[in-house]
Amino acid sequence: MIFKDILVKAAEIIGDSDIDFTAPEEKTEKLISCGKMIYTELTEEYVHLKHKEMLPVNDGRIYYSEFTKAVKDVMKIKKDGVICPFTLYPLFVAVEEEGDVEVSYVYHAEEPALEEELDL
Repeated sequence: MIFKDILVKAAEIIGDSDIDFTAPEEKTEKLISCGKMIYTELTEEYVHLKHKEMLPVNDGRIYYSEFTKAVKDVMKIKKDGVICPFTLYPLFVAVEEEGDVEVSYVYHAEEPALEEELDL
């Protein structure tokens, strides 16, 4: 679902269906801010957003900056279909393999834009 569609429905529920999302108004900004806060809370506490991607291991490390999404927790790493042991550090994941590995992880959602499709 598109973030703006959710906000339109929320505006209808509170009895204010004439909110204009193209004009900056205090009421509109508050609704957008509340929507972003609720989305963040849902994705951080209740809905675990998962992603899987191939990443290169260099010198036994995969730096978090190489991931396409903001890593919350690494669930599994595989090399050629075999699960690899790994250790999480503040700046990187240490892996006992070299080359490309498949990493499955939970990520933090980005703050949504009005026209963005939400990950839920």
